[in-house]
Amino acid sequence: MNLRSFQDADELVADYLSALLKPAPSSLVEPPPKSHAAPQARAAVPLTATPESMSAESASRYLLCEAAGVRLALPMGEVRHMVPLPPLRPEPGDPDICLGHWRHPGGEARVIDLAALLAPDMAGAEADTLLLLHDRTWALACTVYEESVVLDAEGIAWRTPTQSRPWLVGMMRELRCGVIDVPALIHSFRTLAGEAP
Repeated sequence: MNLRSFQDADELVADYLSALLKPAPSSLVEPPPKSHAAPQARAAVPLTATPESMSAESASRYLLCEAAGVRLALPMGEVRHMVPLPPLRPEPGDPDICLGHWRHPGGEARVIDLAALLAPDMAGAEADTLLLLHDRTWALACTVYEESVVLDAEGIAWRTPTQSRPWLVGMMRELRCGVIDVPALIHSFRTLAGEAP
């Protein structure tokens, strides 16, 4: 792929996200409630596959989620656990996008409001699922689709690294979803929390 193709892909992803994240006219939209409890019960689902043990097919398997009206794909190997979103309360010193902390058998994770990360004016948008990320110290609050999907890398319009949302590495045209680099996302969280060098 030449430099022009990379630039085109980057512009395509940026334009797509800009269109999705444009705020709706305020007269038509009521602000979402600030409750972060799950609207309906969902069974806990352990996700125990590791990148080392995944086959070529499962290495390209992604979990589809949505936040702030934007569909995103996260590699299954980067998600450790999925549970209904519990009631949460932020703690002093947490970043603004942090909904609170969730204790799990391996420790504690800060839960990030994925909608607020994508569009600050959408903070508190409906979310029903908590996704514990691979490092087990960060989790995402979002809405998750029931089935995972296999994405063909050739069908993804890859972005060149940018300062703006470096964790958004591409867009899957067919499914109209952004593709997330979870380690880069965690690095962004650590930077927001003042932990990254």
